[in-house]
Amino acid sequence: MNDHLLFAKKIKEKSGRSRVLLIMPPDIAPAVQPHLGLGLLADRLKSIDYNVLVVDYSYLASLSSNLPNIEDILTVYSPNVIGVSLFSQYLHLSRRFIELLHQKLPHTPIVIGGPHVSLGSDKVVSEILQWPGVRTIVTGEAEADIVRIINNILDNTSENVVNCVPVTMSDYRRPDFDCFIDGTELETYPIQLSRGCPYACVFCNIEKLAGRKFRKRNIADSIEEIKEASRKYTKLRYIKVTDDAPNCDADRFEAFIEQYIAKGFKAQLEVMQLRADHLTEKSCKLLKKAGQPFACIGVESADSEVLRRVNKGETLEHIERACGYIKASDLPLVLCFVLGLPWATWKSDLKSVKFASKAKPVHCYWNIAQPMPGTKMYDYFLCNGTIYSENTFNESSTQGNCLADTPEYSKLDRVKMRLIAQATTNELKKGSVKGLLLEAIHFGVFWHVLKGVLTTRPNIPGNIPRRW
Repeated sequence: MNDHLLFAKKIKEKSGRSRVLLIMPPDIAPAVQPHLGLGLLADRLKSIDYNVLVVDYSYLASLSSNLPNIEDILTVYSPNVIGVSLFSQYLHLSRRFIELLHQKLPHTPIVIGGPHVSLGSDKVVSEILQWPGVRTIVTGEAEADIVRIINNILDNTSENVVNCVPVTMSDYRRPDFDCFIDGTELETYPIQLSRGCPYACVFCNIEKLAGRKFRKRNIADSIEEIKEASRKYTKLRYIKVTDDAPNCDADRFEAFIEQYIAKGFKAQLEVMQLRADHLTEKSCKLLKKAGQPFACIGVESADSEVLRRVNKGETLEHIERACGYIKASDLPLVLCFVLGLPWATWKSDLKSVKFASKAKPVHCYWNIAQPMPGTKMYDYFLCNGTIYSENTFNESSTQGNCLADTPEYSKLDRVKMRLIAQATTNELKKGSVKGLLLEAIHFGVFWHVLKGVLTTRPNIPGNIPRRW
């Protein structure tokens, strides 16, 4: 029996009311940090003496150390309830995984939560309720309700669907990673300072996940959590802020970083999803001092009219100014774009490629617009174009899959544009140029891609960790 199974056995042998196994399925979305949502649920359940084991197959620390297959974990731990976080990506693989759980333990109820069901329609929820072994589906933020949900499942009084409302951040409890396999080995600790985003981009579904209300957490409590994590995890290297809109209140954001610096934490601060319109020169300098490894801002489109119509709430002037602040602070610049947005054309997306080439980021995320149900972008493609899949988030949008187009901007042209964009901006690794050029020949854009490959780009020293 290897160390991971011994860990599961040790958790099982602890006292507790019932055994609850929480799982992030394999082959979905690799991450450098453990699943924060499962950590929050684990804390609530453990606080009233449930026996909890978390198996996060997306967590890279576990992946690199060969996490046991789920059959062996089920045999060793013998859970009374199984909870699974369901993502939309590669849904067929997650369904196969859940069927395996049921085959192995046919009498153990399975509860499903996660973004796929929270974002899904009534039809999606009804279909998943028919999957073998699924007893209950939970939508929304479940930490305040999870104890009641598990109690009802064990008492056979559970509802088919439980819709949870957003929690107040004043009631926020810290995640428990001690019950994760490899949880004590973490190098990146995820933390939330707030939830929700007050903006209304047509391509975003955050309203259904966290809402438009910006819910603030007490900064002093966040600093205390980091202090506790720094003391507890000996391998800790990064504190990763995963908020939906972390810097939309610039003064509060800067106050947090100042307190972080004042405490002298050894771990580097890493803040994701920065908005350009609220990014100040002071914020960038503070981030650099706090160890921020790079700064990523969402451009989405460098065409002013497209940017206005998708309701991003930012202008190109905001974005250019933010890029200047980041570079002046000696932070590696990372940009995020969405090709093929509503009202976009080949010509407007080419402006994004030219903007990126001029800005000289160390990396660009080139997504192809994937309209998710419940967004205004979905309605746009439904009325003005073609949507090619019921599950338009089945695969990562950075992988070049195009699931919607318009007569003016075809699916093929959108894929071609992404290839040109990648060749023009991103780091050319050894052996990658040949692959790019072969793909360019296949799609008939050889000269565009060759021109992109020959574009001057920043030289990134090999010793800089590629955290983007």
